[in-house]
Amino acid sequence: METACCYLLTPSLLQTVADSRGGPWVDASLLNLAQTCAILVALIVSVIAFRASARASRTAAALEIVNSHRQLFIEALKDPELARVFEEDAETPSQAITPKQRLFTTLLFIHIYAVYKAHKEKLLSMSPPWYTDIAQFASLPVPRAVWADVRRVQDEDFVRFVEQAIQKAKAGA
Repeated sequence: METACCYLLTPSLLQTVADSRGGPWVDASLLNLAQTCAILVALIVSVIAFRASARASRTAAALEIVNSHRQLFIEALKDPELARVFEEDAETPSQAITPKQRLFTTLLFIHIYAVYKAHKEKLLSMSPPWYTDIAQFASLPVPRAVWADVRRVQDEDFVRFVEQAIQKAKAGA
């Protein structure tokens, strides 16, 4: 007699086992076993597909953020008026912030919020230099003045995050 361990669950094997060891009960048990194995394989394939989809979502989020970042800085490079947003010695009280500078800075804070939210939702993982960049940007005169206006309409966690970054920048300076 051939041994069952050498074969996959084929109809002829099921019939051989059923004929030799207990009839229909064994046939039903092996059928249940085959169905259970099929369900487990389907579950494993689903988990693998889910992980691949999650990885693809994280990659898409990262690419979208890079694209958004690139677009914002292309605008800053094209328009000399926006260069003042990044100046460390910009005097905000004596020289008013233009509407264009205010809008650009607000868009940068919205961009930072999107990155922050993606990080909180674990779509992105951010390295420590990212926090330093935010602290340096938010500590500049024009962004600091705009932040004082826009912070009241921001998410509390995000406000706390930016404020902590600013405090760390001041302490490190």
